[in-house]
Amino acid sequence: MNGSNPWLKTLMYKEVIHEYKKNHHESESAQPSPELDIEMWCKVVGSQKGKTYALGPRNNFERLQSRLRGEGTSRQGKGIDGVQVTAMAQQIIKLNRQFAMAEGKRLYGERVMQESLKSLEVQVRSHIEYGCFGVPRSPSPHPDDDDKKPEDDGEYVDRTPDHEMP
Repeated sequence: MNGSNPWLKTLMYKEVIHEYKKNHHESESAQPSPELDIEMWCKVVGSQKGKTYALGPRNNFERLQSRLRGEGTSRQGKGIDGVQVTAMAQQIIKLNRQFAMAEGKRLYGERVMQESLKSLEVQVRSHIEYGCFGVPRSPSPHPDDDDKKPEDDGEYVDRTPDHEMP
């Protein structure tokens, strides 16, 4: 199995897979595992200088597997992808419009709230300024509170003067 034509090797690989399915379809899965699939491919195509034809990264091999099984041609894949891309592009446009509308509503609401907050702030300052709330501007300390401390017996005594320590 050392033919140099890639199409011939692909055909030979299809025959190996067909034989595998025919021999194993009752006892095991009709589909070989990815590892066994790679092993069969390597036996069919062989290798040169440690490299095997059409066996790059694993995802490329899986793509090759699906093509060999007849799961769609590249032309069909492009057609499906084109339809999907068009639908996705339309969905993106729709979502962008919805986002723009939602963002506009959010910004409008934020602006209205800021204006309301400024108006309320002006009103509260005005009421405080004219004494409508009866709120003192700053707490006034009681002059007698600092000079007295409660004792255990409930009497108040003058605070002892602070002395500097020698």
